[in-house]
Amino acid sequence: MKERSVKTRFWRDTTIRSLSKDAHYLFLYLITNEYIGISGYVELSNETISFESKITPEELLVAETELSTFRRAFFKDGWIFVTNARKHLHYGYTPINTKVAEKEYENVPPWFKEHLRVYYGYTMGIDDNQEPITNKPSPINKKQEPNVEPIQQEEPTVIQLMSDKETTEMVDWLDKGIPEE
Repeated sequence: MKERSVKTRFWRDTTIRSLSKDAHYLFLYLITNEYIGISGYVELSNETISFESKITPEELLVAETELSTFRRAFFKDGWIFVTNARKHLHYGYTPINTKVAEKEYENVPPWFKEHLRVYYGYTMGIDDNQEPITNKPSPINKKQEPNVEPIQQEEPTVIQLMSDKETTEMVDWLDKGIPEE
């Protein structure tokens, strides 16, 4: 059986504290359920989430919208991406964990990756036309990169994993809110 733990600072996070009860509970469920992996991507039906979390389907839709608005998780047709899952899952940045995360990322459907990019401006990884999202060299050794052909030109070929410090900075930046246009 898998074990998950939550850092006590979770309860002090300003965004988490501002969420509704259902969104708060849904986020806690997403980072502690048995299906989520290192990458933060998970295929999970609303029926399973409702059954296991006891959040009604109606409450679930509202909570999903709220988490997407706060950029904590994104949902589309049974696929979910929890933006700061690595921060909460306590996985180290070892070569083995990096390979596992890359393998999980390879299994994410291209249409979901494109959905995240188009609708939320969120990309994860590096492609031929894009610098790493941290603007620092990739920590992945070139010898460790999988020999996988990209599905299309815009698709990332290697997952870019952020350090704990970079993740914290990103979360702090997101906590400040997205400027309204």
